Amino acid sequence: MVYGASPIRPVLRPRDLPLSFPQEVIWFMERLWIDNFTSSDSVHSIPAIYNIPVFLRLRGPLNVTALQQSINEIVRRHEVLRSTVVMRDGLPIQVIAPALSVTMEVMNLCDVAEAERESEAHRLASEEADTPFDIAQGPLFRVKLLRLSKCDHVVLFNTHHIVFDGWSVGVLMHEFTTLYEAYCNDKPSPLPELGIQYVDFTIWQRQWLHGEVMESLHSYWKQQTGDGLPVLKLPSDCVLPEVQTFRGSNQSLLLSKNLSEALKTFSLREKVSLFITLLATFNVLLHQYTGQDDIVVGSAATGRNWPEVERLIGHFGNNMFLRTDLSGNPSFRELLKQIRELAIGAYKHQHLSYHLLKKLHPGRDLVRTRLDQVAFNMLPGKANEIMLSGLKVEHLATDRHKWLGADVRLHARELNDGIQLRLEYRIDLFEDATISRMLARLQALLEKISVNPELRLSDLLDES
Repeated sequence: MVYGASPIRPVLRPRDLPLSFPQEVIWFMERLWIDNFTSSDSVHSIPAIYNIPVFLRLRGPLNVTALQQSINEIVRRHEVLRSTVVMRDGLPIQVIAPALSVTMEVMNLCDVAEAERESEAHRLASEEADTPFDIAQGPLFRVKLLRLSKCDHVVLFNTHHIVFDGWSVGVLMHEFTTLYEAYCNDKPSPLPELGIQYVDFTIWQRQWLHGEVMESLHSYWKQQTGDGLPVLKLPSDCVLPEVQTFRGSNQSLLLSKNLSEALKTFSLREKVSLFITLLATFNVLLHQYTGQDDIVVGSAATGRNWPEVERLIGHFGNNMFLRTDLSGNPSFRELLKQIRELAIGAYKHQHLSYHLLKKLHPGRDLVRTRLDQVAFNMLPGKANEIMLSGLKVEHLATDRHKWLGADVRLHARELNDGIQLRLEYRIDLFEDATISRMLARLQALLEKISVNPELRLSDLLDES
C-alpha cells in the first residue's frame, strides 16, 4: 500500500540533497561498524560488508571498447552511480558529480602459467569483492577486467549498497547487455532516457513520508515492537567473541521435486504464498531450537512499489521484521493464518520500519543484539541467462563469505528441479554439522506439514 501517494516526478534540487531513508539506514549501520571496528583507524581496513559484487565470465571475442562505452553510458544514465555521501552541518547528504568517467582497470593474466590462471582469477575476484569503498570519496561503482586469454575474460562489477540493491543487479545486466550489443554494431543506445533519477525519488519520499502517513507507520511498528523485541536464544557451539570478525559461511539443501511440488500445491490450497508456508515452518524450527514462543524473523522488502522506479539503479530496499506468537500450541494451519496477516501488515507498512526502529532502540550492541538476528528471504528463481552475440556468458561465483548481520539467515529459491534452501550463518557461533542438522530438521518439518496442516506444534516437534 502506498497511501495514495502522488506520482514521482523530476523536482527542483535543493542545495543539500538528502539521503533516502533506506540509504540512511546503510549509512547509519556502516558508521556503527566503523566505530566498533577496533583494529585500525583507516577506512580501508573496514570489512567490505556492504559491497555488492557481480562477476561475469565472458568466453569469446570481447569488444573492450564497447564494454567501456557501455559502462560509461550506464554511469551517465544513473546519477546515483556518480554520487558520494559527505557530512555537512552534522548530517549526511548526497553529492552528485555532473560527469564521471569510470576507468576500467584491465589486468592481464596471460603471463601467468596456464594451470594457475583460473585460481589467480578467482583470487583477484575475491580480493575485489573484499575491497571496501570510501563513500565520502567515491566512486561507488568499480569495474575491472581480467584477461585470461584472447577469448576468455572476467568482468568484475562492484558497487556499494548505499547506491545499489538486489533489484539493481537486473537493471545493470539489462542495460549492459543492451548497450554492449548496440555499440558492437556501431549503433546508438536504444535505451530510452530515464524519466526520473534516484534523488528525485529521495526528495519525493521525504515529502510523502510525513503527517498522517508517518503517524501510521510509527504507530504500526511501535505496536509491533511493544516493550522491546526478544533476543532468540539459539543454542550455539561457541562463545560469541568480543571482537567483531565478520566471518560467515553457508550450506544449501535442494528439496526433492516431489516435496517441492507438494509444498506449492499445499500453499495454493491454503491460499497462502510459498513464502508464508516456508516462513511458518522456519518459525516452528526456531521454536524447536529455542523453546521460545515469541519469535522475531527479519525479512527484506524491495521498496519498489511505484512503476517510476522499476528501471532505476539505487537502494530502495528495506528490512522488516515479522513477530510471531507460537503460544497455546497452535495448529500449523492456525500459524499460517497468523503469519499471513503479519506479512500483509508488514508489507503495507514496509517503507520506514528499520528507520523507526533505530529511533526506538538507539543504543544497541552490534555484537550481541540485532533487530535481524534471524532472517528469512524468498529469492527470485534462477537468474535469466545473459545473451551477448559472440560470447558465452556465465556468472562467476567467489569463495567470499561475509557475515551480514544475522546469526542465521535462510534463503529459499524455486529452481527447475526443486526448492533450494540456503542457510547462511556465523562461523563464530555455529559448526558446519550443526547447520547440516538444522537443514535436515527443517526438511523433516516441511514433509510433515505438507501431509497434515492440522498437526499442532507439539505434534510437529514430536520426533518419535
